Amino acid sequence: PLIIFSLAIGLIGLIEDLSQNINSIARLYSMLVLVAISLYFSPELIPHNLILFKFIGSNNLFILIYLFTIIMVCGFINAGNMADGANGLLAYIILAFFIVLYSIDQSVLNFSIVITLLAFIIFNTSTGKIFLGDFGAYFLSSLVAFKSLELYSNQQISVFFLATILIYPCFELTRSLLIRTMRSVSVLSPDNDHFHNYVNTLLLTNGFKKHISNSITGLGIAFLTTIIPVTLYFSGVSINSELWKMLFLIELIMLTFIYILFEKNSQGN
Repeated sequence: PLIIFSLAIGLIGLIEDLSQNINSIARLYSMLVLVAISLYFSPELIPHNLILFKFIGSNNLFILIYLFTIIMVCGFINAGNMADGANGLLAYIILAFFIVLYSIDQSVLNFSIVITLLAFIIFNTSTGKIFLGDFGAYFLSSLVAFKSLELYSNQQISVFFLATILIYPCFELTRSLLIRTMRSVSVLSPDNDHFHNYVNTLLLTNGFKKHISNSITGLGIAFLTTIIPVTLYFSGVSINSELWKMLFLIELIMLTFIYILFEKNSQGN
């Protein structure tokens, strides 16, 4: 079912890839409907025991939790699509997620995704002639979101453990929404002020060729944002350890600090 739901959401991206004329509002509404339907038919994915709901005393408010989950899943799908701006960037982050997931659940599906992503990353970063596109970004991001919910419902796992691996797309979406809101700019409008855009521009100004710069940007950001949590996990740190909260906060502060430096440098130039 998770594959079917993810493919259905991925079709929104495929239609956009082929037509290039679907406005962002139509895509968002379509996504909300499909995610709502997916969760309706898989209610076991809805995280009723999330600490946030216990804190606000809404354990019995199914509709509230249901709507919150829809928004979070749609948010991550858009975050993934937003992060798909450099060769290997989103694919590598999702690869790290599924490597960890395969160590927990050694299913054929998880193994197949790991092998497929490895092959894709090699061709994508070395040739630049194959891309995820909106279809790939929507499909994979949906699958990660649903798999995360499934993992959370079946395991004693810290939300922050997942967040440390998926920090980059989450950071980019949150940063973009906050800045656009403060500047009274539509949150649905595209821009090139992303972290990976600044890194790519820096490499280009230092003489790197376009394809090489793009691949170094994607692989570099993905590696640096996933290597610590993945290494700690395989070193034996429990998936429900309090350490993940601290690591997530450190990652968030570092990304914010570096982004501000890039933005100031860009404005100065």
